[in-house]
Amino acid sequence: MNSPHLPHHLEVHFEKWHGAHNDFLFLKRADILKTVGEHIDDGLLGRLASALSSRLSGVGADGIVVWDTNLTSGSFSAGIWNSDGSRASTCGNALRCFGSLLFANGHWSGHHPVQILPLVNEPEQSIPFATLISASQSDSNAEFQASVDMGSVLEVASLSLESVQNQFRATFGNASADSPLTATFVQLANPHLVLHVSRGYVAARSLSEIEKLGRFFQSDEVCRLLQIPISNIGFIEVEANEADNAHAGIVYERGAGLTQCCGSGGCAMLLSSQQQSWFNQKKDIKISMPGGAISVTSSENGALVLSGPARKVGVFQASVCAT
Repeated sequence: MNSPHLPHHLEVHFEKWHGAHNDFLFLKRADILKTVGEHIDDGLLGRLASALSSRLSGVGADGIVVWDTNLTSGSFSAGIWNSDGSRASTCGNALRCFGSLLFANGHWSGHHPVQILPLVNEPEQSIPFATLISASQSDSNAEFQASVDMGSVLEVASLSLESVQNQFRATFGNASADSPLTATFVQLANPHLVLHVSRGYVAARSLSEIEKLGRFFQSDEVCRLLQIPISNIGFIEVEANEADNAHAGIVYERGAGLTQCCGSGGCAMLLSSQQQSWFNQKKDIKISMPGGAISVTSSENGALVLSGPARKVGVFQASVCAT
């Protein structure tokens, strides 16, 4: 339900950050309340995300993060909205940028874990969905490094792609050599379909070709045949680059499309690698995505820790129509 009596334009203040060029706008809940009143609902924030995230008519971003401080527990709450206005269950790069923002602005020391609660109207009912592990600033005074525990792993399952081969050929022609080798479904806070491809697969294709593949595997028919929900679609090459032991990867996200980097997608790629003989049961993995490299480590207790760079773009103010 939309909030009544919304102003035609909202004056918003925000910081823009990017993690491996996956960029987000960070807005404090209290600042939005100054304009809106006592209540903020998902409908308003979805419209705000769409307006601000547009790279043609807005500021331009992969999404927005609205955050708040829980003074009682010492934790923080955050809600993440995709560029199409849908709410994201989690986002590793947004969380790493959030940790860097909190560290840079003196809200968090960066040395002890702090829980992140979902942004809801009744904070006492919230359950943490991630934990910030650490944050620091590099000697260059421009780049930050942050690590986040991405929360629970709900499901990891190897999938056969045989059921979708006819649809694949009908869409892409008789190009069986171009089809992914194997696949894994991974359910974190958000769902991922990880497709394992041969070395050079990503570089050999244009972004429009990757987008077409992503849309194919997100289609209702393919998801029905694979018996999975509509998911983020990740492509990871099974052979690492010998120079830096990094696997090339790219992700077509729900609600945002092709992205420069996907943190939760990187976590899903590590989990998928542990299901497949290609990867020899790795406990950590480095993934080189178009926007930069991230690393994921799985601990003995099953925690998935995502690490990588974050940079502050700047502090801005905008008047945006959110009706």
